[in-house]
Amino acid sequence: MDLSIIIPAYNSEAYIENCIGSLLNQNLSRERYEILVVNDGSTDSTQAKVEEMMKHFGNIHLINQMNTGLGGARNAGFDNSKGRYIYFLDADDYVAKDTLKKVLDIAIANDLDILGFKSKMVLDGSLKFSDNIEMEPSITIISGREYIGANNYKPEVWWYFTNKKFFQSTKVRHYDRKYVQDSYITPSLFTKANRVAHLPYDVHRYLLSPNSITRKRSEDHLTVHLKDLDYAIKKLNDLIKSIEREEDPKNENCLYTLNVKKDHYVFVSIIRYIRSNLPYSRLKDALIAFNNKESYPMRYFPKTPSYSNLVNKILVFIFNSRPLLYLSFGSYRFAKIFKGKLG
Repeated sequence: MDLSIIIPAYNSEAYIENCIGSLLNQNLSRERYEILVVNDGSTDSTQAKVEEMMKHFGNIHLINQMNTGLGGARNAGFDNSKGRYIYFLDADDYVAKDTLKKVLDIAIANDLDILGFKSKMVLDGSLKFSDNIEMEPSITIISGREYIGANNYKPEVWWYFTNKKFFQSTKVRHYDRKYVQDSYITPSLFTKANRVAHLPYDVHRYLLSPNSITRKRSEDHLTVHLKDLDYAIKKLNDLIKSIEREEDPKNENCLYTLNVKKDHYVFVSIIRYIRSNLPYSRLKDALIAFNNKESYPMRYFPKTPSYSNLVNKILVFIFNSRPLLYLSFGSYRFAKIFKGKLG
């Protein structure tokens, strides 16, 4: 078995058939790959829809479990996988037709620890074909730390195939939290990888669905999401500190990029506090916690070109000043109340 595709699914009845269907619409022998759907305590027809597809395709497998969240579901899929390479895919996303074989063959031929490729944001399931899967790319193999240092890397795991034996050797596991899993998992894997490459192939489709984790706006969701962001910042800070202790100048670019990412998560957290209905005291406590993690004031974001637009620079200047931040917080809340009364 060459590839295990792991799909955590929670109440995914609207998307799961399109997701699995895209994986079956590949020029890849069914004996070479398996599709592991981890039904994470769904209460809709997710399980029934997967079971119906299993009647027709022997490489689809279903794991039913109590709801444990995204991390627990991914771990369950990983522990039951048989493939040489692992690919984590969200249930509301899908992949372009006839792309997996070429990516997989390149990963195996070059004995890669991690192989990345491209993704597109979409609004529906109609964008089925890759723009460039027929092209012949040149493969440059570098270490994971070199990759991080040279790229504003994407943390989401669905950008990458990962060698299972390598993954196991790192002892990295998804943790028992709902959100922001990849912010720590991906860089942890990269910093331990020796053979990493990136393909310009258009492969993955990220569906902008209203039920997406990162698009929910309820207060309960925000509270949990902010806690998980704080945990991700802590874990990323721990990773940075462990690399700094090596005192190796070759890690300088890698450390800079990791610090930029850490700042970015702080930036996102502050914006979410401002836009929420949570009291300012919660933001004040968060700033103290960020400071204890050497993550506030922000020093690296947005110096990198990917983030260095004028708006971000102004916002970072405001956010790094507590009086200005407090004024912004109060002004935004007042404007929301005023707008609500007018409405």
